Amino acid sequence: MGDPKDCLDITLRQAERKDASTVFRILQALAGYHGPETVFTATLEDVVRDGFGPTPVYESWLAEHTGQAVGLATFFRTYSTFRGQLCLYLDNLYVEPHARRQGVGRLLITQVGKRALDWNCCCIVLSVSADNPASAFYESLGFSRVPDVVCSIAGEELKRLANPFS
Repeated sequence: MGDPKDCLDITLRQAERKDASTVFRILQALAGYHGPETVFTATLEDVVRDGFGPTPVYESWLAEHTGQAVGLATFFRTYSTFRGQLCLYLDNLYVEPHARRQGVGRLLITQVGKRALDWNCCCIVLSVSADNPASAFYESLGFSRVPDVVCSIAGEELKRLANPFS
C-alpha cells in the first residue's frame, strides 16, 4: 500500500479549464474535511479566473481512476529572498476517502516535485496542522517540520491593519 506500483490504474494530468468545476468540488470536499470552522469563500468563478484564466496564479493536477477525479494537488511559485531562489508552495493535496492509502497522494506529490524541478525551485513548502494525519505522510516523504509559526490576518482585521486611520 502506498507504493506507486499500486496505482497503475491512476492517471495524472494537469487540470484544464473544463475541469474547473471538478477542482472546485474537490476544494469544497477538502474544506469539509477540515471541519466547519474552515473558512471557504471561493467560488467557481474564482477557480476559473485564478486557476485557468489568461495568467493563472496556481496550477492544479488531477489524479483520475476510470475517468473520475479521486485526487487533487494545487500549488504555486513563491520566492525566498534569503535563498535567492524560487520555491513551490503546495497549497492543497487531497485524495478522496475511498482512494486513500493506495498511493494516489504519493503520485500527486511526486508530480508536484517534478514541477518544482521544472521551475528550478529550491524547495517545496506546505502547511499542515500537527493533528492532521497527513503530517506523518509528509514526514515519510522527507518533509521536515520547521520551527516557524504560520500567522494569518484576513477580513476586517486586515482592513484595519491596512487603514489604521480610517
